[in-house]
Amino acid sequence: KGTKFEQARDALQAMIEQASPEDHFNLIAFSGEVHTLFPDGPRRATTQAKRKAAEWIRGLDASGGTAIADAVEEAYRQIDRSGTVLFLTDGLPTVGEQDHEAILRRAQSRGRSIRFYAFGVGYDVDASLLDDLARRGGGVVSYVRPDESIEEAVASLRDRVEYPCARNVRLQIVG
Repeated sequence: KGTKFEQARDALQAMIEQASPEDHFNLIAFSGEVHTLFPDGPRRATTQAKRKAAEWIRGLDASGGTAIADAVEEAYRQIDRSGTVLFLTDGLPTVGEQDHEAILRRAQSRGRSIRFYAFGVGYDVDASLLDDLARRGGGVVSYVRPDESIEEAVASLRDRVEYPCARNVRLQIVG
């Protein structure tokens, strides 16, 4: 609630605004339960889809708990082959599965070729869980304190997602 929720909402809006027409996206809210913007799956980032997303984002409120495990599972369910999850949270898992290792196991069983990037806002995030989800998902985590500007962190995370240094690198040593 308050400043950190507004920061998370601003970060989400900035990411949607920066999406190119070739991008596909969906939004998943995860307070007491999980709600998706496009229940039938990701959509191309057209002007109309971005406009609908902006309205949906403005309608979000900070009520209920934080259903992190269910949100991660829903995100992976919506991506059929490979893709990227950008996970924004300002809280700890408080609804549904809350055990760190169980959440990681659920994510790992679903997201074999899905890149996972996390964005934690405020001081009340489960940094260890976000770090582990990102590391196992081949992504990174960005954190923003309540007194920090969100624009720089969003731009940095967007660059990492759009222009990764390397993907699916394998090293084989013979002998």
